[in-house]
Amino acid sequence: MTSPSPPRSGSGSGLGNRINKEVTYRFHSKGTEWDLSFALSMGLFSSSRIDTGTRLLLRHAVQHIDFSKIYRVIDAGCGVGVIGITLKKAFPHLAVTALDRDALALEVTKENAERNNVDISIHPGLDLLSAGKASPSFGLDMLPAGKAPAPEPCDLILTNIPAKAGRPVLQRFLQNGAASLTEKGLLAVVIVAPLRQTAETLLKETGFTQLHAEHHTAYSVFTAALSPETKAAPRLPDTSFPGPYARHKDQPFARGNLSYFLTTVYDIPGFDTIPHDALLIAGSWPPPGLLAGLPPAEHDRPRSFLFWNPGQGHMAVPIAASEYTRNPGSDKANPVTCILAGRDLLALLITRKNITDHYPETPCRLLHLPGIDYLADHLKAAAVDAVFIDPDTIPGTGFAQLMDSSLPDILSPRGSILIAGKSSEIGKIISSSQVFSCRWSKKSKGFRVSLLTTRPSPPSNPA
Repeated sequence: MTSPSPPRSGSGSGLGNRINKEVTYRFHSKGTEWDLSFALSMGLFSSSRIDTGTRLLLRHAVQHIDFSKIYRVIDAGCGVGVIGITLKKAFPHLAVTALDRDALALEVTKENAERNNVDISIHPGLDLLSAGKASPSFGLDMLPAGKAPAPEPCDLILTNIPAKAGRPVLQRFLQNGAASLTEKGLLAVVIVAPLRQTAETLLKETGFTQLHAEHHTAYSVFTAALSPETKAAPRLPDTSFPGPYARHKDQPFARGNLSYFLTTVYDIPGFDTIPHDALLIAGSWPPPGLLAGLPPAEHDRPRSFLFWNPGQGHMAVPIAASEYTRNPGSDKANPVTCILAGRDLLALLITRKNITDHYPETPCRLLHLPGIDYLADHLKAAAVDAVFIDPDTIPGTGFAQLMDSSLPDILSPRGSILIAGKSSEIGKIISSSQVFSCRWSKKSKGFRVSLLTTRPSPPSNPA
C-alpha cells in the first residue's frame, strides 16, 4: 500500500525536478464531484495535461459500470496513476492495483496517491503480469526468470492502450485479461482509432463479448465481459518471456572485434543493429590505462559491474564475454556479478535473459528504479567496481547531479564509470559534474564515450 516515503540515506534521490507540472482534475459521477491533483513529468506520457483517452475511459466507465458490484480493480499501464487513483477517490471501497513497466511511472503514481490521500497497491509488471511487490522506493530484486506469478482474479481491468502496442502484445494482454477476471468481471479499454478494428477482432478471439462501445475521432472505448463459452473453458495466463515482445531469437551482431548473439524485443532500441553508444562502451572495455598504477595485488580486473539503462544487452553481453575470454573458466569459478538497473522493466528482463543464456552461472541482480540517483538506496557502499551508463536524460533534470548524488557511495576505491551518448550530451554531463573527472574520451560519428573517476579530495589544511 502507499505510505509516506521513508527517509533517504543521503543519496539525494527523490522526484525533485522530474515533476514539471501539477494539474487539477475534476471528476464527476452521478451528481458528485471530486477535485484531484496530479503531478506530471517530462519523462512520462502526457507530460503537460491529462490525456484525452484517459478522460474518455473514466467517463465511459462511470456511465456503464455499476461500481457497487466491483471490488478488485487493476489499472494496467498506470502512467502517473490517474485512472486508478480517480476511481479509488470516487469509490473508496475499491481495492486498486496499479501496474507499469516504467519505474518512474510507479514513483509518480505513488506521489499522486499520497497527494490525493488514497491507498492503492503499486507493482512493476508487463501487461497484467506483476514482477513482484515493489519496496517503498521501488528498488526491486526481481523474481527469478520465468517465475512471474499468474494474475489474481479481479472484477475490473482498465487500461489506456499505448498507440505503439503491436498485435501480439495486445493479444496477450487480452488473453491474460480473460484469465485474470472473475466470471462477472469486466474489461474497459481505450485505444487509438487506427487500432479499433484490431481491438474488436482480438476481443472476440480472446473470449470477450462487447457490452458498450464509443467511437470518437481519435479514440475508441470498449467495455467487455467474458463470453459464456470463455467462462466455461479453462482460462490460463501466458507467463512466457519474452513472449509477444520477442523480435529475434539468437540474432547475430558483429562490429569490429565484437561478435555475439542476442534475443531481442520490440520497443527497445537495438533489436536489429548495435546502438552506437552501446558499441562505443562495449568496444572500449577495458579503457586504456584503467589498471595503470595499481599495486600488483590490486591488479585484478573488476568483478562487480553495474549497467544503467542496459537496453537489449548490447553493453552487458560483450563486456561479460571479454572478461571471461581473458580469464578462461572464471564464469564458473569466479563469475562477474552483473547489476542491471534502470526504469524499464522489459530492458532489465531481456538483458538478464541474454546474459544468463550465454553464462548461466553469472549472478544478475535487477534494480527497477526511477532514476540513477536511487542506486545508493539499494546497494552497499563500495559495492561496484565498474558502472556502464547509457544516460536517460529528462528535460530540466541534470543527469550529472543525479550521478553525483549516488554513484560515489557505491563505487569501490578502484571504481570507474564508462558513459556514452551524443557527444554534446556527454560533454555537458562531464562539465557539470562536481564529483567526477574525465580520464579518457573517444569520439565517433557525433557520439562520445568517456571514462570517469572520482576527483581526488583536496588536501586538508593543517590546523
